[in-house]
Amino acid sequence: MIHALATLVIGLMIGYLGQRSRICFIRGISHPYLVRDFGPAVALAGLSIGSLTGFLTFGALGGYVPGFPHLLETPGINLRSPMLFAVIGGLGVGFFSVLAGGCPFRFHVMAGEGRKAAATYLIGFYVGIIYFSAIVIKVLKALMESIG
Repeated sequence: MIHALATLVIGLMIGYLGQRSRICFIRGISHPYLVRDFGPAVALAGLSIGSLTGFLTFGALGGYVPGFPHLLETPGINLRSPMLFAVIGGLGVGFFSVLAGGCPFRFHVMAGEGRKAAATYLIGFYVGIIYFSAIVIKVLKALMESIG
C-alpha cells in the first residue's frame, strides 16, 4: 500500500512539473532546425546531464543500477536482442510523434488538461504499443531467425 502511494505521489509530482515546465523532448531536437530556437535543446541537454549526474552520484554513494550504462556493457549487436526491438519501437514512436506535432509526455499532459486531440493521440499510442508488443515483435523475431 505504501509503495502504491509513493508511486502515485511521484507520478503526480512529475505530472505537475511537466505541466508547469511545458517540456517536450521532441521539440528539443526539432526546434533548432525548424525555427532556430535553441531553448528546448538546452533544456534537453540539461536534463540529460542532470540524469547522468544523478546516476553517477547514486553509484558513488553505493547504489547499484543493474546494467548501467547499457551500451558500454553490451558485447555486440545481436539481431535477436530485445534491445534491438526496443530501439526499433522507440524510433517508430519518435517518428510518428514528430508527425503528430509533439512528444508522448507532452500529449499526456495535454490530455490531462482536457484536450480531446491529445486524448485521441494517446488512444492510438496505446493501441500501437499493444500492436507492436503482440504482433510486430513476433514478426521481427521470425524474420531475424529466418535470416540467421
